[in-house]
Amino acid sequence: MSRDSDEGDFDLSRPNLDRMVDFFRGGAHNFPADRQVGKIHLSKIPDLRYAAQAGEAFRLRATEYLVKEAGVRQFLVLAGGIPTTPIHEIAQQFDTDCRLVYVETSPITTSALELKYEHTKNVSVCQSDPFDAPATLTHPVVREGLDFTRPIALIFVHIISLIEDDLDAARLIDRYCLSVAPGSYLSALSNTWEYLSPEQLAFGHKIMERSPVKFVSRTSEEFAALLSPLELVPPGVTLTPLWRPPDPQAVIDRPQRAAYYAAVGRITPADSPSG
Repeated sequence: MSRDSDEGDFDLSRPNLDRMVDFFRGGAHNFPADRQVGKIHLSKIPDLRYAAQAGEAFRLRATEYLVKEAGVRQFLVLAGGIPTTPIHEIAQQFDTDCRLVYVETSPITTSALELKYEHTKNVSVCQSDPFDAPATLTHPVVREGLDFTRPIALIFVHIISLIEDDLDAARLIDRYCLSVAPGSYLSALSNTWEYLSPEQLAFGHKIMERSPVKFVSRTSEEFAALLSPLELVPPGVTLTPLWRPPDPQAVIDRPQRAAYYAAVGRITPADSPSG
């Protein structure tokens, strides 16, 4: 299974992580190989579908918060794949002047997004490696699409879950946070295997042994430690369905099925270029 290699991306006979996640969410941007392997995964871990949908729902709620309550009007979306509901649609519902840049490694995903958003106001697509912060932050599409003298929301989708070493993850977060203006925010997800059964955990490890894409499981404490320089927005680090749910009084059935922790944090002046 591939995520960002050119070979795996163009070979549609091989499953691809972004397209499998799209399949789990019920999207249309996937191919037979993605669905075939995705169904095998679902047979072992049925909650993968719920996890993918809950992750996207969190990103959309976080976007609404960032626009309506935090006053952010610019978004840098890193490695989000092809979303079922794009972040810019939510942001621009509240302010049509919101500006977004989507950054993708995959040539196919980049091309698909470029075609899809070609005529969308204030939306740009950039092909760059989001794990290479200097290259991404200096890319002409990013610099032209966003004003770095004004607050920007950094949207980390799978990035943290794909970095094994905590120090490397913290350094990448710092590099991005140091590049943006005071009043900017970071929205992030982190995969966790804490709630899998022993059988599901064994299946997950077996898949990881075969795959070049290595998902890293972190506890809520480990994820929070990576975000310690930020001022976390309440409720802080929590499972995705529990982050500011639409109905705070509703009882959410087994939120641990989401298998992802989520958080939104304000980048403090000490972490910004002027700090």
